[in-house]
Amino acid sequence: MGIFGQIQIFSRCQDFVPGRRSLPTWIYSSGNQTMIDEAYRAALRNQVRSAVIRSPGRPGKSGGSQGPWYGMSRQGSLLGLPTYGVQGDLGAYWAFSGRIDRLDARSFTRQVATFIELTGFLMTAELGSLRFPPVEHIVPPHALERKK
Repeated sequence: MGIFGQIQIFSRCQDFVPGRRSLPTWIYSSGNQTMIDEAYRAALRNQVRSAVIRSPGRPGKSGGSQGPWYGMSRQGSLLGLPTYGVQGDLGAYWAFSGRIDRLDARSFTRQVATFIELTGFLMTAELGSLRFPPVEHIVPPHALERKK
C-alpha cells in the first residue's frame, strides 16, 4: 500500500490549486474471482469512488491485457500467492510537492480502510481456495529497447 490521500492539483496562473476529486486508487488483485469480487465490495463499502480494480494476468473486460502489476505486492502475484495491492496515483506534481498539509484526509482514510478490509479478508480466508496461476513477468516495451 502506498501513495494515499492525493487529490487533483490544477495550475492556475502561477499557483497550484487543489481540485475536489481524488486521484485514481489502483486496487490490484490476484486473478481469483472471489478476490476480485471482494476488492470491488471493499471499494464500495469504503466509498473509494476513484477505485480502479485490476487483475493482471487475466483478460480485461474487452479481452485485452490489464497491463503490468505495479508496486511491491507484485511479488506475490509472480509466485501465484493470493495477493492484493492498493496504491494511489503518483502524479508529477505529487512526486515533488507532497506535504502533510496537502493530504486529503477523507480520501486517505477510505483508502487505508479498504486496504485493512482486504488484509482482513486474506487473514480469515481459506487460502487454498484463492489460488491462481502465477502471473507472467511482463517487461515494459521501453525496457526491452534499453537491452539492445
